[in-house]
Amino acid sequence: MASFSNVTDLKPFKTMWKIRVRIIRLWKQYSAAGGLTIEMVVVDCNSCGSYRTTNHQYTISFLETTRVRDCDFPAEVSGFDPANYRDILDGRE
Repeated sequence: MASFSNVTDLKPFKTMWKIRVRIIRLWKQYSAAGGLTIEMVVVDCNSCGSYRTTNHQYTISFLETTRVRDCDFPAEVSGFDPANYRDILDGRE
């Protein structure tokens, strides 16, 4: 099984990363510069228990070639009841 990188370890010099995160907050935002975007708060296995925004200087972009899959993720990591991935894609969440 391939290993996963932590979100804090992501760097812009590499274009392919394998991360395992849980989306715990999701919202749409509009700006004149960027247009309509989907913003989210994600946690990885090192976030245990609570979340805070970080001072990480990079953003994660989803491209047409980005693959997103359901995966097993320990429920105790975030303490939240996560949204179903299909509900997010279908606009129900």
